[in-house]
Amino acid sequence: MIRYLVVLFSSFILSGTNIHDHYVSITTIHLRDDTRKIELTVQLTAHDIEYYFEKEKNLQLHLGTAKENPIADELLSGYLQKHLSFLINKQIIKIKYLGKETKLDETLWLYFEGDLPTSLSSLEIKNDILLQSFESQQNIVHIEGLIKESFTFNGLIKERTFYKQ
Repeated sequence: MIRYLVVLFSSFILSGTNIHDHYVSITTIHLRDDTRKIELTVQLTAHDIEYYFEKEKNLQLHLGTAKENPIADELLSGYLQKHLSFLINKQIIKIKYLGKETKLDETLWLYFEGDLPTSLSSLEIKNDILLQSFESQQNIVHIEGLIKESFTFNGLIKERTFYKQ
């Protein structure tokens, strides 16, 4: 029995910390007519994004700890701006990184903002967050404000256009 427990425990330790079946990000986009801003909140599992940086870039982030990488904000901002992009009326919308929060439950919240053009007829989103790291990754997007819709991006669907009604 002890031998079985040692083998089980060892396989758990050797397999790493990314042991869960669901890989999900949730992005909430507020299209604010009153302030002419696009406000974004991106929610991820902190160790999933840390896994990407460790495996692909050989970097340790240590998010939310005293050992947090001093360029973690820069790395996260760059990654998200590369893997989550927006066109409004076929024009690129630049988003500015505002900051992050790491919660005790391993949830990482990232905040962004951009300027909204005076008129909006379409919003094209490209979202391939962590798809290169996790085959079953799903990226849920909720759009609120001038467009109200939700959609889930995955390995098969990485881009979608939404239209103002």
